[in-house]
Amino acid sequence: MIGSDGDSLKDLPKGWDLEVTYKPIRNIWFRVDPHGRRFRISAPVGISSASLVKAIEAKAGWMASKAAEPAVSPLIPEHVRTGVSCLVRGAACPVTVHSPSTKNRVRFHPEAGIDIHVKAGLEPARILSDWFRDGLKRDIPDLLAVWGPRLGVGSVQFRIRKMKTRWGSCNIRAKRIWINLALACLPYDLLEYVLVHELLHLLEPSHNSRFYSLMENAIPEWKSRKDRLRGYAPGLG
Repeated sequence: MIGSDGDSLKDLPKGWDLEVTYKPIRNIWFRVDPHGRRFRISAPVGISSASLVKAIEAKAGWMASKAAEPAVSPLIPEHVRTGVSCLVRGAACPVTVHSPSTKNRVRFHPEAGIDIHVKAGLEPARILSDWFRDGLKRDIPDLLAVWGPRLGVGSVQFRIRKMKTRWGSCNIRAKRIWINLALACLPYDLLEYVLVHELLHLLEPSHNSRFYSLMENAIPEWKSRKDRLRGYAPGLG
């Protein structure tokens, strides 16, 4: 079978790696990790090497275009300083860091931007991440209170974490959904779209016709939201 380094593929962009994971699925799925300069592929268990190579080579043009795209900074930067900008609900806001401060806190002004007060020796990005997390902890229960009964999924747990390749995920057995922390930076309706998407997986685990029918009934304009979400580079955070 193909190695993870993609040596058997002549059309793999220079400097990029290939990571293949075999799963009990029917179709081959491609994802791009721009920061790791890696293409992640989920392939059906038992697929022949020839079939997999053929499918990957058919994506050569797509891989080349993705590799040529400029690198995009994470929505929540690893390091924060005065003068940088950060998205809050989709709007770019300037950041001002006040350090040292007597306590850690964030003050947000829609027009003035984000003021981060941080104690000496602490990373302002950590304080900012905590502030975004607290915002999601307020928003998500409100959305669950609306969409849980509407979709008939009952009581659902949620968790928040940084994810590099996904906006959300779902543990069907535990009835638990995971939401990417970076969604706190994006418009509220995109958070709603991701949450509804994951909730619907409790009713239909696969991305099949039934799933998309359920999504169409829940959010008729879901495709436009999905397209907008793609513009933020999937999973950055």
